[in-house]
Amino acid sequence: MIANPTLYEINTVLWLQELSDKYSKRITLGTVPSREWDKIKKYKFDYVWLMGVWKRSVAGRKIAQQATEMFGAYNEALPGWSDDDIAGSPYSIQAYDPDPAVGDWDALEKARQQLDRRGAGLILDLIPNHTGIDHPWVKKNPSNYLQGTEANAHEHPELFFPVTTAADTRFFAKGRDPYFPPWNDTLQLNYFSASYRGAIKRLVRKLSDFCDGFRCDMAMLGLNEVFSRTWAGIVPAGAHPTEFWEEIIGSSPKLLWIAEAYWNTEWKLQQLGFSATYDKVFYDRVRWKSATDINAHLRADGAFQARLVRFLENHDETRALAAFGPERLRAALVLLFSVPGCKLFHQGQLEGRTVRIPVQLVRAAGGLGDRQIEALYSEVFALFRKPVFRDGDWTLLEATDVGDGTAQHLVSCLHTFNKETALIVVNLSSGWAQGRIRFQPPEVDKVTRKRGGAQPKSPETSYLLVDEITGERFVRDRSETESLGLNVLLEPHQAHVFNVKRS
Repeated sequence: MIANPTLYEINTVLWLQELSDKYSKRITLGTVPSREWDKIKKYKFDYVWLMGVWKRSVAGRKIAQQATEMFGAYNEALPGWSDDDIAGSPYSIQAYDPDPAVGDWDALEKARQQLDRRGAGLILDLIPNHTGIDHPWVKKNPSNYLQGTEANAHEHPELFFPVTTAADTRFFAKGRDPYFPPWNDTLQLNYFSASYRGAIKRLVRKLSDFCDGFRCDMAMLGLNEVFSRTWAGIVPAGAHPTEFWEEIIGSSPKLLWIAEAYWNTEWKLQQLGFSATYDKVFYDRVRWKSATDINAHLRADGAFQARLVRFLENHDETRALAAFGPERLRAALVLLFSVPGCKLFHQGQLEGRTVRIPVQLVRAAGGLGDRQIEALYSEVFALFRKPVFRDGDWTLLEATDVGDGTAQHLVSCLHTFNKETALIVVNLSSGWAQGRIRFQPPEVDKVTRKRGGAQPKSPETSYLLVDEITGERFVRDRSETESLGLNVLLEPHQAHVFNVKRS
C-alpha cells in the first residue's frame, strides 16, 4: 500500500441508476461517460471501491422488501418507495458475477481501465463470512457452509435455515455477528472447512484479474478465536487450522487487502497480512469523545497507525455533515488528514449529503447537497495533497496547559519531509482552547560559502508560521518555541495548519 492513500467508496448500483436518470438511458460500468469518471479524478483518489458489484440474491431481495425494521430508513432516503426500488443487500450475494444492474465482466474491466487511466486502482468486495441463501454452493458444495444438527436447530431456530433435498434435510447456520441477531438473508460459511478455503482461494485468483484489491466484509469474524466463540457448540472443539486470513492472503499477497474490522482485532489482522484495517475507534472518538481520548488512541505504534483506514462516514454510518455539523466538520476533516493511514470517503459525502442511504435501495431522493461543504472538501484535499503530508514523517505532539485547563481539547502533530515542516493543531471542542506546543523541526541550518570553505550561518532566531487555511503569518521566538512551546489559542472547532520556516 502506498503511503497515506485516499479511497473513495461508490455505491455502484445507486450511482449507475442516478447516471441512467441523468442521461435518460441505461448506464452500466462499461458505458459511464468519461466526464463522470473525470469528476472522481478531480480529487485524485488513489483507489476507488466499487461497492456492491456482485450479483445480489433473489431470495435476499424478497427478504429486504419485507424487512419492516428497515422501512423507516427506506422512507427517509426515498419517500414513496416501492418494491422495485429494493434490490436487496449487496452483502447477500447469489454469485461472484457482475450484477445485471452494473453490466458484465467486460463492463467491469472497462471500469477498471477508466480508473487506471486516471491513476486510481480498483477495489472490490470480498464477503468471506456468508453468501445469499440461493448461492450455487448451497447445493453443489454444502461442505463450504457451517451446518448444525436437527437438535441445534430445534434449540435455536433463529440461527438455522433448513434446506431440504431429495436426499435429506440439512440445517445451515445463518451468517451472524455474535453481538447481533443473524442476517436472515445469508448462510454462514465455514472458515475451518478445507473445501471452503480452497474455493475462496480459487475465487480470489479469478477476481484478481479484474481488480487491484479487496475490501473484506466483517473480516474479524474469520479469526479462529472469534469463529470458535461465535459458534461454540457447533464448531468442533480442539486444534484449529492455520488462521484463515494467513492462508488466503498468503496465496495472493500482491493484492491490496483491506479489512472491515472491529473489537480491537485490527493489529491481529495486520499481522496476518492485511494491508490496512478499519479504524472505527478513531471515528467514535472524534465523533463522541474528547481530544484526550483521541490523543491516547494516536499514541499507538506508528507502523500500526500507518495501516489503519480512517473515515468520517461510510455506508454504515451517519452522514458526516449530519454527524458533525458544518462548524465541527472542518476541524474533523483537518484532523482526519493530519493522521497517518488510509483516508476513506463515501459517495455523497463530498457534496454534503445528509441522509444515509440503505444499501438495499437502487435509488434515493434527489438533493442539491451543500456547495460550501463541497468547497471545503476541495480546499482540504488540495492542501493535504502536498508531499509533506503524503510522504513525510509524522509525530504526535502534546499541548501543555497554560493555566486554564483547555489544552486538553487540542490535538497537534508535526509533519516533516526533506526540509519542509508542517504543524497542525485542532480544537474539536465547543469552547476556546489554548496550550503550549513544543517542537523542533529537524531542518539543518543553512551554510554559506566563504573563502576557506563552507561555514555555518548563525542560527535564525525566529520561526515564521504561515497558516495554510487563513493565510495569516506569525513570527515567534525560536528559543521560546523549542523550550517552552508555541503558544496556540484556537476558537471552537477551528484548526491551524502551519507551514513552519526559520527566519
